[in-house]
Amino acid sequence: MPATIGKANDEHGHLAGNRVLQLVAAGLRKCCRAQDLVARLGGDEFVLVLSEPGDYLNTLMERVSDVGARAGAEIGCKTPLSISAGYAGYPDDAPDAESLLEKADERMYKNKRRRKASAAPANIVVFPRSGSKEADNPKPKTLALA
Repeated sequence: MPATIGKANDEHGHLAGNRVLQLVAAGLRKCCRAQDLVARLGGDEFVLVLSEPGDYLNTLMERVSDVGARAGAEIGCKTPLSISAGYAGYPDDAPDAESLLEKADERMYKNKRRRKASAAPANIVVFPRSGSKEADNPKPKTLALA
């Protein structure tokens, strides 16, 4: 079963936990394109906001799934660190940023419970930036929390 960032922090100490957060942030930035946004909400939660993801979503999901494993390996975790994700699409799921984050958080915890029960990887989807071509043309778009 994959480890969590919190568990790595407990087992390897706070300096290692801080290093994992730095590695995850850097890894998420590398997964995204220049026009996309990666932000840490707090604790071990991050937001990815992607502009016009289109076919890039599949590539992103493959890249993000490896971020935790690489971060954990660097600090000496014997099992890969897991990344749980939730999503919310504008305007389909919520009309504003706060509501999108609430919906994404709700789905993240649902995915986390499902993954723990089945040991399956989490799903990650993206949310287009406001003002992008896709924001004006509703398609499945989501905000990912990792």
